Amino acid sequence: MFELRNENEIWYKSEDMIDWIHYGLLNIVESLDDFKYIIKIFDFETESYQPDLSVETYEINGETVVVTNGIFEYIPEPLPTPEPTQLDRIEEAITKTQEEIRQEAIDSYTIQLIEEGLL
Repeated sequence: MFELRNENEIWYKSEDMIDWIHYGLLNIVESLDDFKYIIKIFDFETESYQPDLSVETYEINGETVVVTNGIFEYIPEPLPTPEPTQLDRIEEAITKTQEEIRQEAIDSYTIQLIEEGLL
């Protein structure tokens, strides 16, 4: 038997169970593919989630998107790449092989000699 509590929580209890368990929420959002989602509502008659055709808009990450037949698309903004910290640079230097460090030193010294007109 299913029961709605707190306006949006679905609880379940069978005859052989001692107490109710939290089954889920009245409305859920499921991913269909990378950027397409479907909004579903729990149907007490079928005891399963069905597409919620009544929703026209949905707010996700502060953006309002249009919902058609319970389905909407959302492509999030890419997160900015953070600047490497001093610790990141130290870790990178430690992981370099000695050959890479030697080659960088040679390249740097060669550039210095060229800039000074010695090469």
